[in-house]
Amino acid sequence: VSFVASSSPKRAVCKVVIPLFDGHPLLPEKGNNYRKFREVVAVMALGEHLTPKGWRRAVDITYSMNSARARKRPMSELLGVEAGKEIRPKTKPSRV
Repeated sequence: VSFVASSSPKRAVCKVVIPLFDGHPLLPEKGNNYRKFREVVAVMALGEHLTPKGWRRAVDITYSMNSARARKRPMSELLGVEAGKEIRPKTKPSRV
């Protein structure tokens, strides 16, 4: 089973999914991955993922989960690492 969160259902994740799993503890391995997932959700809810440091933190946490699973994209692609240079993540345009 895999779970992919996009920006549109972010409120549902924070208001439904997180409280549901907080109220029904998971077995150790799944529980560890859930705590990491919850941490990434918190980073995103605070908007920290829009900074280079916050983005790196979210990606590091994500790639520490389910390590045996094959990834669609390598970590270096998500971090924008090319020829040893780290590229800052794109930020959302401000609304006027």
